[in-house]
Amino acid sequence: MKTEDMNTMRAAIQEMTARLERMESLLKASVRDVMTTRETAEWLGISAGRLRHIMTAREIPYYKKGGKAYFRRSELEDWFCSDKVMTRDDVEHAAGLVMTRRADSLRRRRE
Repeated sequence: MKTEDMNTMRAAIQEMTARLERMESLLKASVRDVMTTRETAEWLGISAGRLRHIMTAREIPYYKKGGKAYFRRSELEDWFCSDKVMTRDDVEHAAGLVMTRRADSLRRRRE
């Protein structure tokens, strides 16, 4: 076998090994409700450095024990989904509520 072919195979095996390790890590993390910083970064799809930045800004819920940070999956899911973008129906409904309250307020002032 040519050296070039061997190098291509080694690279492919290394890539597959890295993917399997990541899958294994995500699978282990999915079983537990409490995750480490590394597991959380992988779960969120961001780098550990970016996660630490978010932690420093106190934008994400976490716990510290023994100098290490831990995250609850349930709290992360709530945090992750907390900035919902309103749909057109949501906006129209909210606008309707505001207009109804304003009309009621004006009506009461006239009485």
